[in-house]
Amino acid sequence: MFLVFFGHLNATWFPALAPTIGAIFLFHMPAFFVLSGIFFRPGSSFPHLLRHRAWQLLIPYYAFSALLLGQTLGKSLLPAFYAGRPGREGTLGQDIVAIILNTTDGLWFLWSLFTASLLLWCIVRVCGERFLVPIALVLLVADAAVRHVLTRPLPFTLNQVLSSTAYLALGFACRKALLALTRRRAACLALVCTPVFLCLAWLSARPWIATRWTSAWAVSILASLFGTGMLLGISRLLPTLRAVTFVGRATLIYYSLNDIVLKVVKLAVFKLSPVASAALPAVGQFAEGLVVVLLAMALVGLLVPLLKRYLWWAVGLPGPQRFGRGGRRD
Repeated sequence: MFLVFFGHLNATWFPALAPTIGAIFLFHMPAFFVLSGIFFRPGSSFPHLLRHRAWQLLIPYYAFSALLLGQTLGKSLLPAFYAGRPGREGTLGQDIVAIILNTTDGLWFLWSLFTASLLLWCIVRVCGERFLVPIALVLLVADAAVRHVLTRPLPFTLNQVLSSTAYLALGFACRKALLALTRRRAACLALVCTPVFLCLAWLSARPWIATRWTSAWAVSILASLFGTGMLLGISRLLPTLRAVTFVGRATLIYYSLNDIVLKVVKLAVFKLSPVASAALPAVGQFAEGLVVVLLAMALVGLLVPLLKRYLWWAVGLPGPQRFGRGGRRD
């Protein structure tokens, strides 16, 4: 979640962080699907999985996507305030249709995980678990070919369904090894994957790589796999902190609110800062970006207990949760 927040800082405001943000985008969402695959359970019936995932993912998607309508409503109610300001163009009706069909950039992960879960259930039932890794690799190659030909966005994030299913399948296939990862093996995993990922991230930023889509996608796929391995290895080496566990248990809320909360915090920080962020040196931009990220995550943390108690249906929970002292659930 920290990488999601940091990656959404926007290189326009923090140009010195553009290489770091570009590297993060190579693997942070594939890693989310791999982690989701670790906890995927195909033992239930298809109707049960359909209902469970719809409640857990689609209701939060539509509940939080309604926040995207705020700017459109603002333009309608306060046209003078928004005059000359950059932003998305579109009528309220167009924005509503885009949210219903999931053709916006916001919260695409929720719809994509929903579809990928259903497809993985079918693959496991038909092919079993033995061939999941080669099937996942084939899906990644097929995804690259399909996206090269089909460039228009499809409803419900279907453009990414092959890669989403592939990473979900990899997480499910490797779940036993990943859950049993010792600190010694985690250190080896991090030591092997980190330098390889850094080399691939450097390659992905070279202009001559982008001239051939096959090379670009090969580097992208390898970077996503080694980057995910790096993340898993480093994460296992970190101590179990209460704050980190809190964020992990509220991942869906953090993901759903990261964009709007980051915008609010950036606006406040930029108003208070005497110097524009883009004018700061690289170290200053990193420091200010880190402050923005930590403040935004802290703000979402304050909202988590309220949402879990009073808007539990909007965050995919079966019922309200009450928290006692120290943020522990009663």
